[in-house]
Amino acid sequence: MRSSVPVFLTLNLCLGGLLAPSSARAQALEGCDKIEGLVAAGSYVEALEELNWCERGITDLHFKRILEILETPILGYQPGEGTAEAVMGFSTIEITHSNGTSEIATSFSSGVGEAMSGLGALAGLAGALGVRQPGIEQVRIGRNTGQLEERSSDDYSLVVTMTGGQILTIEGSDGRVLQDFAAQVIELLNDYLND
Repeated sequence: MRSSVPVFLTLNLCLGGLLAPSSARAQALEGCDKIEGLVAAGSYVEALEELNWCERGITDLHFKRILEILETPILGYQPGEGTAEAVMGFSTIEITHSNGTSEIATSFSSGVGEAMSGLGALAGLAGALGVRQPGIEQVRIGRNTGQLEERSSDDYSLVVTMTGGQILTIEGSDGRVLQDFAAQVIELLNDYLND
């Protein structure tokens, strides 16, 4: 009779590899499991420190996921390599898509807590009040309001404040294409952000 130990070990190693978190995910969540124990022990300062590191790690994972979403073809435009930066609680993801003849640059900005939601609310308020500026047209992008600026005959910028206060900026050579592109980007992001 053959031993089942090698089969068990092989299955265990295969499943372990599939179920184990990636090293980046494991590193991002390092220390998160200690927080409850530290609170129970009354070590609040250390618990807050671990919580801060845990929040940073989860935020990094969150923005990597957004970057993955944006690194997909959109309306026939192929993505270049995107970048994600975080400074003082504000995070920005930037990526450029190209269809061979023109490019569309996308920037997605989000911040921690009240700072970003305040900026988003201010931009949304300006849109709701119908604040008009020369060369800037208010446009509807699904349920969002955008401000389309014609900087020259072939240079447009579209700024959209999203529901959570995040700001999406899309720049390119055709204002109509930017609106269609923005609608697709928002749909992709909302599938993730509203999940």
